Amino acid sequence: MNLRISTHLESIVTFYVEPFESREFANLIPNFLQSHSERVFGNIREIITLHRELAFTAVPINEDSPTELAEKLIHVKPRLLRTYLKYFQNAGTSATYYRLLQRDGRFLKSCQSNASHGLSLDSFLLKPIQRLTKYQLLLEELLKNCEETQKSVVRAAVVATRDILTEINVSMHSLRIRGFDGNLLEFKRLCLQTECVVRVFSPKSLRISKVHKRMLLLFERGIMFCKEKQNKNNLLEPFLEHRNHTLVTYMGFEECSVLAAEYFDIWDVRQRTRYSVHVEDDSIRCKVIQKLSELTVLRKGDFARRDASVGPPVPRAVRPKMKRACSEAALHFPTFAV
Repeated sequence: MNLRISTHLESIVTFYVEPFESREFANLIPNFLQSHSERVFGNIREIITLHRELAFTAVPINEDSPTELAEKLIHVKPRLLRTYLKYFQNAGTSATYYRLLQRDGRFLKSCQSNASHGLSLDSFLLKPIQRLTKYQLLLEELLKNCEETQKSVVRAAVVATRDILTEINVSMHSLRIRGFDGNLLEFKRLCLQTECVVRVFSPKSLRISKVHKRMLLLFERGIMFCKEKQNKNNLLEPFLEHRNHTLVTYMGFEECSVLAAEYFDIWDVRQRTRYSVHVEDDSIRCKVIQKLSELTVLRKGDFARRDASVGPPVPRAVRPKMKRACSEAALHFPTFAV
């Protein structure tokens, strides 16, 4: 088995970036887009250079290479993260410029014709993140098959790759979510996103106070409801305006809502209101419920670990005696001036 850098990354430069920067194709590009290569393609050259330096090109996997590859990836993790974050933080600008090129059409048609394949530019621009996920899958496969003495290093590389993907995932969505003042890293990776209808109600009276159409964002460690809004500039992608959220630590969940069987209930245990949520697509609804059930189990595990770390509760009758004992013991120890 060989590890090779995908030629797709180089193809972006060969068939799109270089023609975009060439005077030969200037007549196919609107004047106001010329000389803005980095805004369309980001730091794609930097990503390609980094992958070359990882020396993943045609390296045979022998007895020593699993740890060699893992150690290299762990070593470049900070730089890999910085490089990819820079790429994806430009994603919104890149998408805007791509739509402008698409509107004119001439440059993209010419490039795609020269490339002799069916992939569009926006498909090409997804290749860098696909490269990272392939590294993760490869390392996970190596972890299953490597020697026991090699597992700790390979496992650390798997964790490093997951950390990078999580931070990139969070960074991408933080650029689109507005009005959220918390730390999105606490929510971990985004697992699922779908439209839904939310009924806000009182658990005591079951009275519905509000009904909203929302975007449900289900993360590994929490859930968030946002309102999708259009940018004033129609060329820009819609953004998500944060409305409410809850982390797994404070999450309550019931698979069947008290209001309707096809809804499920979600709430923050610190608040008085609850949310009855309806997802129209049955398959997506099942996935959401399954993940929320897992989060509920995770929440119970968090509380169990917290209680175990604190220790068993002290009976009330014993507490005064302990307090007096501590006070009496303190009398037998000298005090020291600091």
